[in-house]
Amino acid sequence: MQTEKLNFPDIRPKETGFTLVEMLVAVVVLSVGLLGLASLQANSLKMNDSAYYRTQATYLGYDILERMRANRAAAITNSYNVTSGFTPPTGSSVEESDLREWDNLVRSLLPSGQGSIACDAAGVGLCTITISWNDSRAATNTEANTKTITLNTQI
Repeated sequence: MQTEKLNFPDIRPKETGFTLVEMLVAVVVLSVGLLGLASLQANSLKMNDSAYYRTQATYLGYDILERMRANRAAAITNSYNVTSGFTPPTGSSVEESDLREWDNLVRSLLPSGQGSIACDAAGVGLCTITISWNDSRAATNTEANTKTITLNTQI
């Protein structure tokens, strides 16, 4: 007797699971994403640091302006005028004490911090406060490392 062989279609899937190539591609994609995330975090920290220094410089500018407004008579006679990198005064007058305290704050709160004050000679009370600091951590190759804030006001 002759038996007949039946040909049924193979219903089993041909491939199962991940291949090694698919797994390697998934690992590469994941590692590129994680490197991008690490770079984003590093840049965020640098910009946060830079923003902190800019805030401190603005605060220090307004600090000396308020001290000058409190002692307007001395400010109008240019007793507060100093150049960048000045040697703090050692006297005991109010303006000398203000300048000494302000210079100490600028140097301690800002990296390589320096400040200058220039009031007009006409006695009108127009003053310019300039504060600069080294912001090399956040600077790119095309930017200068020194950042400056300038405040103009009338006392």
